Amino acid sequence: MTIVKHKGSSSLYYAFQLNGKKYFKSCKTANKKLAERIEAAAYEKAVKEAALGREAEETTLGEALETFIKSKVGTPYHKVLTSVLNPLKGHKRCNKTKKQVKVYGLDFSMPLHHLKSSDMNRLVEARRKEGSAEATIKQHVCAVSGAWSHMKKLGYLVDDAIEFPSFKRDKRQPIYMEAHEEKQLLDSLDPTRFVQGYGYYANRPEHRQQRLQDQYDFVVGLLDVGCRFSELASLEWKNVDLVKGVAYIYQLKTKKAHTIYLTDRFKAVLIARSVEKSSSKWVYPNDDRDAPRAFHNAWFNRAVKRAGITKKITHHSLRKTFASKLVIAGVSLYKVQELLGHSSPEQTMVYASLQPLQASKEAASVLNALNK
Repeated sequence: MTIVKHKGSSSLYYAFQLNGKKYFKSCKTANKKLAERIEAAAYEKAVKEAALGREAEETTLGEALETFIKSKVGTPYHKVLTSVLNPLKGHKRCNKTKKQVKVYGLDFSMPLHHLKSSDMNRLVEARRKEGSAEATIKQHVCAVSGAWSHMKKLGYLVDDAIEFPSFKRDKRQPIYMEAHEEKQLLDSLDPTRFVQGYGYYANRPEHRQQRLQDQYDFVVGLLDVGCRFSELASLEWKNVDLVKGVAYIYQLKTKKAHTIYLTDRFKAVLIARSVEKSSSKWVYPNDDRDAPRAFHNAWFNRAVKRAGITKKITHHSLRKTFASKLVIAGVSLYKVQELLGHSSPEQTMVYASLQPLQASKEAASVLNALNK
């Protein structure tokens, strides 16, 4: 590849040859460093066009995000993606005033292949200055990286040199509920309790009673299966076998179907739900019964508060509670890793501190037998 000065022009030109085809074009600048970058981008585009056998199409960042979001319609992740769209554009609703406020945003009109690592790093830095939680920042980055990957698969032009920000895994001991806290939470979700605005159980409209029952049943499922919110929300009746007492959960991160044996408690919940299915397809449908249950925090946060639990408990804490109970009971970290669907043992090591005496206890038992 070469940068040349053309006679009679103040601009620099790039010139290179690929697969017998010559490329010669003005960089429209006299700055050599800028011209070299333009040449590199042109060469990368030519390589991709050659690999695809056709000219790679261009698209904007905004169009990429819209396309990616549409591809997730009907999944629990769709609501998460739509919620991060406005903040990525540069505005969001203030929780206190309910008014739109300006925040740092990305240029949605920029060509997708112009998106650089520096753009994403600036987004992360700005979000931290704005006081956003690390989980929220990670959601924003994952939305953009997901759109980038999706459009790349569809054959659109992207910059392969981009490196999306990574987030360090929290290695602190996981926050989980103890047995009495779990009972308190389920008691606070009891669908037969009196609820302000819903009235007493006996006089409650059917659709409102169904909503309370759904909330209780869903929490039982998260506690006894240990899967992610979206994985349980996506569970279909065709993947539940009540005779064998198993369900088949598709783990989103490992992209694998996972067979789980139902606990007596969760099986009883599913049997009750199967008697009069509110949806012929979804075990946990949304209020309109035409899609999987959407992600909501408000009702769960209120239940935790009613239960008097002072720990910072979220939906994901129920998954951690599932794992913690097993580890404390002596189930090996390897088996817990399999149940959680972690792709590496390192992810499960956060639970190691919950069984500090287990290995020592087993070693003492073996040594006692050998010492006799």
